[in-house]
Formats: sequence, structure tokens, C-alpha cells
Amino acid sequence: MAKLLCGRLCSEGTNAIVRSKSSAHFCDRFVSAQMTRLHDLIWTGEREPVLDNMGTHYYLFLLAAWFAALETQLLKRSRLRDDVLIFDGWYYRVAVKAELRSQLSEEWIDTLFRNVDEPDMVVLLDIDPATAWRRRTSFSPSELGRWDGLIGDDRSNFCTYQGRIRERLLSLAGKKKWLVLRQTDHSTPETMVEEIISALSRALEDERHRCIKR
Repeated sequence: MAKLLCGRLCSEGTNAIVRSKSSAHFCDRFVSAQMTRLHDLIWTGEREPVLDNMGTHYYLFLLAAWFAALETQLLKRSRLRDDVLIFDGWYYRVAVKAELRSQLSEEWIDTLFRNVDEPDMVVLLDIDPATAWRRRTSFSPSELGRWDGLIGDDRSNFCTYQGRIRERLLSLAGKKKWLVLRQTDHSTPETMVEEIISALSRALEDERHRCIKR
């Protein structure tokens, strides 16, 4: 859907770029080498273990380092060029999972990502866990709540665990004024993109009005 949104924005004259949050390709060779090493620690490409043997803080600190570099090496430079960067995912979900798994405070987790500017717009694609379960055939141990101590029926555990994450993300969405788009079995990427485009248009119109009033 990120590519679809990017294409729509570009067709309307916006310099939009889709960027994966896990891409380790940067202009500077040294930076790219460092980010590749960090990338391989976070996104190993190996089958996920049944239990979290490294601990919540290990992965959280690695991700904080990743986004600290992403801010200085990509985000700041893109803002100077007025590029519109579209990321398919951000650190919020991982932060929420860490908070739930190890009872870490939201305030403390926020300090790890304090140097990363808030996106101009965050879109939360909200979906009922039962619907998400029907859309896929396999899930990792962490998605099933195994890393959080849940045992027993996979479907029940998935819905329970993902329901907790969903509740926390919706709470953040209300606090940070994210755009929440509810997905159902009938939702399509095209309809989601139309809603995002409409929200962007409203936001730009509100900004113009604020500038005029000043």
C-alpha cells in the first residue's frame, strides 16, 4: 500500500519516496557498512526462536541505535530537500511490545527515541486480531505471544496478545492524533489510500489557514 500511496502522490506532483525502515543503503560507504551490521543483528533473516533468549532491552537498544542513525543520515537530509518519505512501519509497535513484555514505562522508552522527530502524519491501520488471523496461515512465536509467556491454543493466544498491542496503539493514536483507518474483510489498498489522501489534503488546508491567520 505504501507504493500505491507513493504513486498517487507522485502523479499529483509531490516528490514522494517509499523507504523501508530496515533499508541499510546510504550514500556514505562507512555509514552503509555500519548500518548493514546493525541491520543483520535486528533483522537476522533466521527462523525466530520459540523463546526470547536475548531479552527485551537487547532488541530495544539495537532499534534505538538504528533509528538514531536513520534520523541523522536520512530524515534530516530529506527534510532539507522537502522530500515526502513514506515508511511502511515505524518503531511504535516495537516500543509498545517492549512496554507490555517487560513492564517498561512509556516515558523511559520515549527517551531512547527522543532524537527522532515525530512524523508529520502517522497512519494506524487498525484491524481486529480475529480478522488478521484469518488472513494468514502461519505466525512467529512472538506474534503468538510466546515471548510474553502465553501458552496453549495458538488462535486464542494470538487474539489475546495482538489485542493488547492493538489497545495500546489505539491509545497512542488518540494521544498523538494519528489517523486511524479501520480495516475489515472488505477493505482494499485503494480505499485506504483514498482516505489517506483526503486526510493529507485536510491537513494541508488547515496548515494554510494557520499561516494566513499568523
